[in-house]
Amino acid sequence: MEIAARRLQSASLPVLREVAVRRAYSTAGCSSPAAVLTSMTRMRPGAAKARVEAMDALTPSLTPSGEVIAPRFPETAQALAAGVIDLDHVGVVLEVMASIPHKIDAEQRANTEVALADLCRRYPPGQVKTIGERIVDYLDPDGKLADDVDRAKKRGVDLGKPATDFMSKVAGHLDPTTTALMEVMLGVWAAPGMNNSDDELSPSGAADDPALDPAVLQAAADRDLRTQSQRNHDALKAMLMYLLESGQLGKTHRGLPVQLIITMTKDQLDEALREQEAAAEPESEPTPEPEPEPEPAPEPVLDPEPEPATEPEPESEPAPEPEYADPQTQRQDPNWLPTVTGGPMRPYGQDLVYTATGTVLPISDAIKLLARSDKTLAVFANHSNEVLYLGRARRLASEAQRLAMFAAHRGCSFGGC
Repeated sequence: MEIAARRLQSASLPVLREVAVRRAYSTAGCSSPAAVLTSMTRMRPGAAKARVEAMDALTPSLTPSGEVIAPRFPETAQALAAGVIDLDHVGVVLEVMASIPHKIDAEQRANTEVALADLCRRYPPGQVKTIGERIVDYLDPDGKLADDVDRAKKRGVDLGKPATDFMSKVAGHLDPTTTALMEVMLGVWAAPGMNNSDDELSPSGAADDPALDPAVLQAAADRDLRTQSQRNHDALKAMLMYLLESGQLGKTHRGLPVQLIITMTKDQLDEALREQEAAAEPESEPTPEPEPEPEPAPEPVLDPEPEPATEPEPESEPAPEPEYADPQTQRQDPNWLPTVTGGPMRPYGQDLVYTATGTVLPISDAIKLLARSDKTLAVFANHSNEVLYLGRARRLASEAQRLAMFAAHRGCSFGGC
């Protein structure tokens, strides 16, 4: 059965090639073959991207004159068609082949692909990747063949999705110029004592600012208990805030101001502001308790008449926990918020708010951002996605109306966007 499933994966790649060549994905309202896989088959974006990359490498293509071009990796294509390898093996082959310097001649590249395809028939993907990296080292033992072309292909930064603790992982490769610029920025913005999010008295900006008092910086550095990686994180955060507030990112992005859009309920905002005010109030000195007055003598109490026995009322069963209903059936949970794509939207938590891209923020972080900004604030009725006030008398939505609708849907209202 596994071999048959792998053969079906191989058979689906030429069909995907036809979808791409004929631009059939546009009939479904999608912008690319990967988008149509994600939209119609509910495939993960990463898996859809890998499927398209496999299609591009393992299926024949046509020139504008109709000439057939053989697959770039024919041995790997044959192994997948035979069902002896899967798409994970294909992904490893593509990754290793992409890491070969472009100065390596075509014959050595072809021999490497044959060797990798043979390894895929015998080993799992992880071991094939390890052996493939050794093969690349043999092709360029001194590391002198890689040049600007190879570095340009390898460059990139990926921002991961937030985990359960709302932290996102960053990974990637920086070219030498970007690395040098990053080191310069971190040298002055990540200096000890600078931009410390744990210290309210920590100075912000660059450590070599002439207006900065050296005594203040030294005192902040003495209190600084952060590691180097934590200082780098806080420096990048401060730099992004500075760039966003400077207005250098432009005046508009897809018709909306370049700004951070955060949605929250009115109860969340009121509760957070009350907590802030309570924390800011100085603690009052405790007032001395008055001396207790002498208690009067107790009056004699008569025995009460016995009351007739009553039958105990049956205990009511606890109400079941609400579950998110399927949008195509019925809404069982009053906190259920629909999305334009049909799925349930995560309800507003007591201590959580959301950005327009769906990123989760603690309410404390959102209040800190609001304190530094006078941007538009969209407040929603509790436990719903209904904006408290939004007029729609005009034919075309104004900027404020678009912001409100944009925040209500937590992103673009087009399905699958």
